Amino acid sequence: RPENYHPGWDRRAKMAAEWLPTARRIADIGCGPRLSLRQFVSPNVEYAPADIKPWTPEVRLVDLDEGQFPEGRFDAVAILGVLEYLRRPARAFIKARKAADMLITSYCHPTARGANKFRKRRGWINAYQEDRFRDLLNEAGWKISDKVLFGQSQGVEQYLYRCVPSAL
Repeated sequence: RPENYHPGWDRRAKMAAEWLPTARRIADIGCGPRLSLRQFVSPNVEYAPADIKPWTPEVRLVDLDEGQFPEGRFDAVAILGVLEYLRRPARAFIKARKAADMLITSYCHPTARGANKFRKRRGWINAYQEDRFRDLLNEAGWKISDKVLFGQSQGVEQYLYRCVPSAL
C-alpha cells in the first residue's frame, strides 16, 4: 500500500542519485508508488521504473524472485529497499550484472540481538552479515566501490552501496 512507503526513503533515493550523474538510462527496481529516484536524476535520463506492483502505467511489472527483470541494457540499475524481501537476492544481482555496469543498492544488515524480531515484523525474509552480502555481490560479478551508512535502528544498519563490475 502506498502509505507503507515512508517519505524518509526519498533521502535514500537522493543519495543514490548522487552516484548517477552521468547515467543516461536507469532501471529503478522496486520504485515504489512515488518513483522517488526519478525526482533526483536529470530530466534527460531515460528512467525505467519497475516493481512488483503497477503503481503507474509506466511501471514495468517484475518479480525478482521469479527471475523477472526489465528488458534492455542500462547505464545503472538501482535496487533500493528491496533485497530484504527476496528469497534469492543473488539472482537479482546476476540479472543486474547482465543489464548494467553499475548497481546502486541498499541493504539492512543485522547488528545485534533482537534484529530478527525487527526483521520479521517488517516481512524481511533474509539477514546477511556484510561479509556474506559482499560475497553474494562478488559471485554475481560485482565489487563494492563505495558504501555509505544510511541509517540505524533496532539492531540493523542500512547501507547504500555503489557496485561496479569485478574482474572474474
